[in-house]
Amino acid sequence: MLSNCCKLLLLLSVLDITAPVVSSCPSDMLKGTDTRWKKVNWTHPVFTDNVGVMKIVSNKRSGEEFERSTSLRVRYVATDAASNKAYCEFIVTIERTSLNYLFSLSQF
Repeated sequence: MLSNCCKLLLLLSVLDITAPVVSSCPSDMLKGTDTRWKKVNWTHPVFTDNVGVMKIVSNKRSGEEFERSTSLRVRYVATDAASNKAYCEFIVTIERTSLNYLFSLSQF
């Protein structure tokens, strides 16, 4: 007869050190406008992870209006369940497309 004299307790701890992976991060953009504001659209970056992406945040959204004569960095941050992070960054620059100066003979 076998007795239950010994028990084995095995604890395993798995540590996720793999950050999410970004694909199709937009390139820097140069847009032109003659108005003060320009609506800018882009395709959102795609993030994947071995255990799943839990959260994606961004400082700007596709479709927002950007003010002329500015360059802004758009930054996406993806976080997985173990708080590993991946980043996608690109710059949106809005420039004036034409010079709309009006001159009057009275100015001379």
